[in-house]
Amino acid sequence: MSPRTESRSRRLHTYRLRKRLLRRAPTNHCMFRTARHESALRTCVSLATNKGKKFVLAETGWSSGGSQPKVGVASPANQAKYFSDLFHATRSLNFDFYWYFAFDTDFFSEIANDFGVFYVNGTLKSNFQQLTIRQRDPRAIRNVGSKQLLSENEVNVSMSSKSKDWVVQEQQVWFFDSANQQVRSKSSDRCLDAYQGWDGGIVHLYRCLDGEANQKWALESSTGKLKHVTHKGFCLDTDPAQNNKVQLYGCSPKTMPINSGA
Repeated sequence: MSPRTESRSRRLHTYRLRKRLLRRAPTNHCMFRTARHESALRTCVSLATNKGKKFVLAETGWSSGGSQPKVGVASPANQAKYFSDLFHATRSLNFDFYWYFAFDTDFFSEIANDFGVFYVNGTLKSNFQQLTIRQRDPRAIRNVGSKQLLSENEVNVSMSSKSKDWVVQEQQVWFFDSANQQVRSKSSDRCLDAYQGWDGGIVHLYRCLDGEANQKWALESSTGKLKHVTHKGFCLDTDPAQNNKVQLYGCSPKTMPINSGA
C-alpha cells in the first residue's frame, strides 16, 4: 500500500469512526446523558480507584461550526462553554479527558472539521483565547450549631455527620461558583436548586444551568446565611422536627447559620 493510499485509508477510518460516535452520542444530549448515567460513571471511577487505576475519558469534544440534525448547536460559544463545563466536571470527579482533535481539519464535513482547539493553520481559536476558567475551591457547608454537613446523594440533600467513607466525603464537598451564583456538588457536579419560594420549600439537586433562577445563591458573610437570590427573603435552613430536613425558609435570626470552611 502506498503512503498516499494508507493515509487516505486512515482518514476514511477516522471519518467513519467519528460518524458512529456522533450517532451514538449526540453532543446536544451530552451533559443530560452524563447526568442520567452519573451512577454508572461513579461506579467506573470507583472500580478504577479500588484497583489503583486512573479513570480516563478517552474521547470527547464539541464542534465550533456546521450543522447536523442529531448534533447540538455547533458554535464557538457553545464549544468554549462545553470545554469549560467539562474541565470543571472532570476536576470535580478527579479524572482526565482527551479532546477529539487539537487542530481543525479540512477533509471532513464542516461540523466534523471544526472540533479542534486550534485552526488548521495552528492559530488558537478566538473562543479559546477569550475563555477564562476560574478555579473553584472545595468547601464544606456546615451547620454552625449542630456541626452537621450538607450532604448529597443522587438528587437528594440532607445533613449528616462528617464521614470517614471516601465516597460520602466527596458527597459533603461543594464548590461556590460566584460568577454564576451557584453551589455545585463535587460528587455529582449538580447544583443546589430550590424551586418552591415558601417556608418548607423543597431543596434538591438539579443539573447546573447558568440561567436557572432556582439555582442562584449568595452567602451573607456577616450572618452566615445562605440566601436565595431569586426567592427574596428566603434562606437555606433545616427542620429539626423532620430529622433536620433541608428546606427553604424565611430568613430570620433563627435560620441556620453555616460555616463554609474547607
